[in-house]
Parts: sequence; C-alpha cells; structure tokens
Amino acid sequence: IGAWGALAVFVGATVLLVGMRWQHDRTVRLVEGTIGLVSKGLATRITGMADAFLGGLRALPSVAAFGWFLFLTCVYWGINGLAVWVMAKAFYLPVDLIGGYAMMACVVVGMMIPNSPGNVGSFWYFLLLPLPLYGVDAANTQAIAFGIMVWWLQLVQQGAFGAWFVVRGQVTWRRVLEATAKDAEGLPTPPTKAAVG
Repeated sequence: IGAWGALAVFVGATVLLVGMRWQHDRTVRLVEGTIGLVSKGLATRITGMADAFLGGLRALPSVAAFGWFLFLTCVYWGINGLAVWVMAKAFYLPVDLIGGYAMMACVVVGMMIPNSPGNVGSFWYFLLLPLPLYGVDAANTQAIAFGIMVWWLQLVQQGAFGAWFVVRGQVTWRRVLEATAKDAEGLPTPPTKAAVG
C-alpha cells in the first residue's frame, strides 16, 4: 500500500509539474478547483511548491544543461542504491540489489515528512522498513548497526560537501544561519562581482 501510495504521489507530482510548465494558469485553476475544494491552504502550498521547483529548473541555462542534470541525477541515485546494497552485504544482511534500491526509496519517501534534527532515528527506521520482506527483523542488532552506519556515512558526506563550500567562501556562515530561519525567497541575493568591485 505504501509503495503504491508513493508511486501515486510521484506520478501526480510529475503530471502537475508538466502541466504547470506548459499550461500554468489552467493547472493552477485545476488544482484550486479540485484540491482547493477540500483545503485552500493545501492547494496553495502545492502550487507554490511546484512553482518553486520550476523556478529552480529555470536556473539551468539550456536544454543540454537540463539533460546533463537529469543524467547526473540518475547516476547519483544509481550509486546511492548500489551503495546501500553493498553496505547491506558488508553487514551480512540477505538483501539483493533490488532490496538495496527499495531501502533507498523508503528513506526518500520517509524524508518527505517532518523529521527529527539530522533525521536521527527516522532515517534508519525507514531504511530498515523493507527488511522483514527478506526474513530479517528490523530490530535485529546487525540491521540496526547497518542503519546507523549508513546514516552516519551520509551525514559525514553531506557535512563534508557543506564544509567544502564554506571553506571556499561560496557560502557564508551568516547565510547558513539565515537559511535556518527564513525561506528561500527571504534570503538576500549574493552580491555580484560588479557590486563588490
């Protein structure tokens, strides 16, 4: 049920994004005329999130850049699922390659809901969710050690990438702190070279 629900959400989101890209006003009216009947606030949030996502895509300068973005996205998720499977093997869990991707997909769906700081607990809960399909109890000691290790390695990796941009001066601590308190639209735009000079 959860897998079909997640598939329905992703397919619906894809259709919504395509609709808003080519028939923006009609799609907004459609969302307001359907979901808006149940909750106007939810309809506004959905269209706002879709607009924000499309706004991010507009930052890509060309169709070739968008294609490169899609290619790198596929490479990233391909490596991610493969890495989960390799880690499961390292902890002697009887998970096949499809199971590694299923575990990764559960984490992605689980991270869409509000979580604890740093996804402590919730990350490995969703990661271990498919394990009973392979005859392993999610409370198994090896499984828990595996979940914590995958969470820890991803946390270290993300922290290292973030630190790299801070050290290079591409992101300042002030902007990091502002981002925790404001939405993306409220952030000040970085100064251009002309403005600095």
